Amino acid sequence: MPRSASLASQAASSLSVLGRHGFTPQRPARRSYRQQPEAVRVWLEEEYPAIKARAQWEKAELVWAGQCGLRSDTAPPGRSWAPVGQTPLVRVNGRCFRVNIMSAVASRGVLWFTVFRSNETHEIK
Repeated sequence: MPRSASLASQAASSLSVLGRHGFTPQRPARRSYRQQPEAVRVWLEEEYPAIKARAQWEKAELVWAGQCGLRSDTAPPGRSWAPVGQTPLVRVNGRCFRVNIMSAVASRGVLWFTVFRSNETHEIK
């Protein structure tokens, strides 16, 4: 048996063994190795309730905000399919286009967002 056929049968055998034990191929979730679960728990149980209570007392809207940058020249996420030996090709125009996105979602489910091209370096208070 050629070596490549042997490796293929070993891989298939490994997949069937994993499948029998309840494993399926999946894309892994990404988590920061710097995350501090205990600090998150303390914040959720102690600090967040105080923030929420103050917002209710002030009749304020509690909003979760975030910002990210997008570039047009980055590869699309995920995988693609192609015949064996042929690498999938994603055609791009070669020009880099960058935008920044700021978004916020309120506790009641309202979403706000804006897209802009400039670099915002202002301190948020």
